[in-house]
Amino acid sequence: MSESRPGIVTFVVVLTYINAALYAVSSLVAFFLYGADATREDIGLSAGVLLGTGIGYAIVAIVMLFVGMSLARGNRTARTLVAIAMGLGIIVAIAAMILHHTAAYIGQGIGTLAFNMFILWALYGNDKADAYFEKIEA
Repeated sequence: MSESRPGIVTFVVVLTYINAALYAVSSLVAFFLYGADATREDIGLSAGVLLGTGIGYAIVAIVMLFVGMSLARGNRTARTLVAIAMGLGIIVAIAAMILHHTAAYIGQGIGTLAFNMFILWALYGNDKADAYFEKIEA
């Protein structure tokens, strides 16, 4: 790859890693709450819901990590993989907000939506990123 990566693409790689870390932390929090009977009663969610949430967030975190690594290497399909991963994150966030009407899910969902939409804008709404990926794919 002879073309240097634009700063916006590097920024998106960093944001993708941050996003993976946030999903990992969310997964760990859900697993912690899964094991805490008193806390589960306080928030009104069953152990099954928390376990499923933790597993879902862990899967998204792993996917995000590999997508970020692929994007950093300039992989030809990395841009599409980022869009798919961001879309998956958006779907999970919306589903969590709809299914679980608690402040934690709503707040995390809104943050995820904003974060993922920004990453999509940076990769698909930016002329430098478009030019970079067109050159790489040529």
